Amino acid sequence: MPVPILCHVCRSGRYQPESPGTYRCRSCGSPATESTFPVQSDERLVVLAGVLQILSVPHGHQVITPDRRCCAPHLGASLSLALWVNQTHPVFRQAEDVGTAEDLLSVLDADERGPWVLSPAQLGVLTRAMDVRNALLPSTSRQYPDFDAEIRAARTRSRPRAPRERPDVPTAATVAGSGRPRPPPRRPHAEPAPEPERLNHVKSHSVYAVYGVVVAPPGVAALDSALEGQAHSSDSGNSEAPRVQLFTVGDEEHVILATGYAKLEPNEYRSVPSLVISAQWDATLREYADNLGLLVQSGPCWFFIHDVS
Repeated sequence: MPVPILCHVCRSGRYQPESPGTYRCRSCGSPATESTFPVQSDERLVVLAGVLQILSVPHGHQVITPDRRCCAPHLGASLSLALWVNQTHPVFRQAEDVGTAEDLLSVLDADERGPWVLSPAQLGVLTRAMDVRNALLPSTSRQYPDFDAEIRAARTRSRPRAPRERPDVPTAATVAGSGRPRPPPRRPHAEPAPEPERLNHVKSHSVYAVYGVVVAPPGVAALDSALEGQAHSSDSGNSEAPRVQLFTVGDEEHVILATGYAKLEPNEYRSVPSLVISAQWDATLREYADNLGLLVQSGPCWFFIHDVS
């Protein structure tokens, strides 16, 4: 827990921030700077409720300081959603991650103000829960983007870094008994670039930008029959009667209901904002998913599908 720092002059007052890096005692007015407070490698200076305090941070842990009280419910909702989805679809990579997520949810419920000292494991399950939330509820990623970015940066800092290998550097040191400089290490020869005729066996493929929703895989044949009974409409974006189409990815592992799509030709690229969305598409997708009793896992949004033929 954070511990307030008492004034080094009057021994009773507490410091409040005056300007970046400077503080002043509330009781006697004595000034101080960050250099006045020597901290250990596992300690941090933090300001909570307008009071300078010292916080203990174990090795590898990171300090997350929310700038508003709604940040705790924001993260708690992500963890709750991930734990709920994990009951039917694997979200967390290890069994102990579920316990870590539940413990972190309790911490956020008990302390909404922070700061929170989070371990690498807690940051791992939290960023995983944020990924699930953004996939199922894309609009939530725009609520607190700076705060979400701070958490992802803390997750990156908490990961142990592999030591960088230093290549052997030839020096003027001589090989014992030879009297000659040590030869530089040989570099492996680069593999020649593949010739065009060697790439003939690569399969051709197409890429589609598909606007729709990912649903829990039902009986694709029955779903296809249900969609065939809808009223015919053009595929060019008739907003009054958008036609719902079925896309499958892999061996029917992922099923997408779509109201619009665009095919990308070879050597072509498109920006996502340039893809037109009809105002009726979202309502049509929700209507079909509800009528057919389908569980929407992600969307509505644009998906990019590789069609290898």
